[in-house]
Amino acid sequence: MKKLLILDTSAIMYRSFYALQNLINKKGMPTGAIFGFVKQLNMAIEEVNPDYIAAAYDVKKSTLKRREFFSQYKENRLTMPDELLCQVDIIKDIIGYFGIRSFSEEGYEADDVIASLTEFALKNSIEVHIYTGDKDIQQLVTKDNNVFIHLLGKNEVVSTYEDVKNMLYVYPNQIPDFFGLKGDKSDGIPGVMGIGDVSGKNLIEKYDTLENIYMNIDDIRGKLKEKLIKDKELAFISRDLARVKKDIDFNISLSDLIKEKDNVQKLKEVFTELELNTLLPLIKEEEIKVSYTKTDFNNILELCKNASTLTIYMDENYLSILVDDKVYICKNENEDTLFSTKIDLKKINTTAKVIIFDAKKYMHLGLNLVNYFDILIASYVIDTQDKFEVEFIIEKYANIHTEQFDKKALKNITEEKLEEKSAKVCYGLYKSYATLEKKLKEIDINNTYETIEKPLIPVLYSMEKNGIKIDKGAFEKLNSNFSKILETEKEAIYNLSGEEFNIDSPSQLANILFNKLNIHGVKKTKRGYSTDAEVLEILSKRGIEIADHLIVFRYYKKLLSTYVEPLPLYADSNNLIHSSFNGTGTATGRLSSQNPNLQNIPTRTTEGNMIRNCFIANEGMKLVSFDYSQIELRVLAELSNDQHLVDSYNNDVDLHTHTAKKLFPNCEITKEMRNIGKVINFSVLYGKTPFGLSKELNIPLSDAKQYIETYFKTYDGVTKYLDSIVEFCKKNLYVETLFGTRRYIYDIRSSNAKVFEEAKRKAINTVIQGTAANILKIVMIKLHKLGFRMLLQVHDELIFELPSSEAEKLSLEIKDIMENTIKFTKVKLKTNYSISDKWGELK
Repeated sequence: MKKLLILDTSAIMYRSFYALQNLINKKGMPTGAIFGFVKQLNMAIEEVNPDYIAAAYDVKKSTLKRREFFSQYKENRLTMPDELLCQVDIIKDIIGYFGIRSFSEEGYEADDVIASLTEFALKNSIEVHIYTGDKDIQQLVTKDNNVFIHLLGKNEVVSTYEDVKNMLYVYPNQIPDFFGLKGDKSDGIPGVMGIGDVSGKNLIEKYDTLENIYMNIDDIRGKLKEKLIKDKELAFISRDLARVKKDIDFNISLSDLIKEKDNVQKLKEVFTELELNTLLPLIKEEEIKVSYTKTDFNNILELCKNASTLTIYMDENYLSILVDDKVYICKNENEDTLFSTKIDLKKINTTAKVIIFDAKKYMHLGLNLVNYFDILIASYVIDTQDKFEVEFIIEKYANIHTEQFDKKALKNITEEKLEEKSAKVCYGLYKSYATLEKKLKEIDINNTYETIEKPLIPVLYSMEKNGIKIDKGAFEKLNSNFSKILETEKEAIYNLSGEEFNIDSPSQLANILFNKLNIHGVKKTKRGYSTDAEVLEILSKRGIEIADHLIVFRYYKKLLSTYVEPLPLYADSNNLIHSSFNGTGTATGRLSSQNPNLQNIPTRTTEGNMIRNCFIANEGMKLVSFDYSQIELRVLAELSNDQHLVDSYNNDVDLHTHTAKKLFPNCEITKEMRNIGKVINFSVLYGKTPFGLSKELNIPLSDAKQYIETYFKTYDGVTKYLDSIVEFCKKNLYVETLFGTRRYIYDIRSSNAKVFEEAKRKAINTVIQGTAANILKIVMIKLHKLGFRMLLQVHDELIFELPSSEAEKLSLEIKDIMENTIKFTKVKLKTNYSISDKWGELK
């Protein structure tokens, strides 16, 4: 049987709007309803696979025929929010661009339109699928099971009489009478005063219709009878209001309901304009075919020599280049290695401008890059929160869709498809270049790309190539020591529990603690009582001995599994670990580290230092650590021009003690008080709430509130500056660091208090932390150009390897560069350095 899909447009729009009301584009326009509608439309088409499709619309409330005989009908319906109203016409246009015909009729509601289209389809032996949020539309369900109601948000399909009764207590044909009795407040249908679901259901089950109820009114006793008699007229009016009209004549044939081809150009224009690039793949367009020429590597070398502009892309199977608008591909012929030895990028010699995605990767593969444009880094500079897969980037900036192949399934992909993918990506990168270059200049952030992010690429490449040496023997010894501690703790846990069990199993551990040992649980989840770290800390404070051992056990288990055991496996034959540094890994601009992540080795703990002590200098060399002193707070002082902050730094006053004195006037400041001052100083940067502060310091919420209020009264320049960041963000939907790195924060205009507060935190954090990250990057670029051997970057710390004989002298040079490359006007940047043979001994 052929199928008709009917969309309740208003229901889908409203649901999408409230589900995604924080989705706003860079122009400040809400786009959640549009995005959600298109996704729901696509999902419905995929689920139903219809032969015919139609969209049903409501008309203005004031024109409804039902209001002619009951003026209060839908009187209490709230006016459509402006944030949704501005999206409605666009959604209507999009429906048309998708080749779908829309239906509405003056005086009638969308439910009537849906009912009339359903009636038309059933007369033509067409199965009907309706996507709606209205339960009363279930009166259209038939005994023939040829009408399917897909309820939005419930993942339920109602298609039988019993389905309807299970949901609404009555059968489809009884729904109008049921609503005649109980009414419907949302639509302004009065019903009979005092009759609800239960009494209404009982009456319908016994009498079936309103006529039968009133014919047998004398059989009904008490107040129920009085209510029915009093509101008899309203009952029949309410039934008429609830009953859908099935007789609207749209003067159509089935051919009018066949979906036409997508208007590809219009859909691309509207999705791109609205910045809804993730919807582009939903457009059904004829696939772009990129013609390419198969060749060998020697010919590619020749082509590269004479090119003025060259696009290069290499994946697991092919090297593709684009020269003079033509794509050439060369196959990787050696299946045993990632890239064939015949494809040796070191041999490529070109003076061309090279367009490339992830230049650092190609540097590692031997490609000599001098004049190049990195698509990856450019897209990051434009929007630091984007996705950075090559397929997504070329879809966004070149409107070219390519499949993402699962690496595990590559063997099942045909050679032709792999060739086409490689050629298409290469072509897509070429097409993206012009768009990205123009965009960088349009939004005035090209300087950030040219002076910070692009020059950083060879710096990170050099650091990765250098690597840092490890002492495998020290790791083995540490492994042995930590394993012994783990075994001791395990035995203690077994002894206290009276049996052996899998300590790593939350369910088994919960059974031991809360059932066998009868310990009172702290918090419950769907799976039972929790045994997370917070719970164990609470149990430990209660004096429950087994909790102490569990905390220690988990601590050493994590150290072993996360650091001590896996880290040596990353070392090469020279005992060097080459971590990767990701310049596009954070929205604030900070660098991240992976494979392995050396930035998250615990600091300020004995065990963390023991792990770091396994990282050592090469013979004849020293490790030197440089750490900016309170760089983010100094950035805050510079940008806010708060006199208290500025004076503290310029007079070498301990800022944390200074803050503590304001919090605890007339007191001799203790170590604990200074720590509170320190926590609050940094809490401002990270947008910590009074609740979060009270939890961290283990103090009453009232004290935390008071501390934060005192801070902002003291540092009133900070208060004004942070407010200005938020106001700028509200106006522009983005913030910028001192050096122009930009981050878009669309939620800053959210009416949801929780979402808004998180957006504020991001805005403030990005400006301060992002500026500090910029400074570090600029300094790294300068030090790299001067030839200093940089090994690691860990947040505000840089680690170098310097010749032992010159370590002190060179350290003073580096210190001077780090403190004076960026010259603030109000405060000075300050660095501390430390020299040693082992990372863990660096202070």
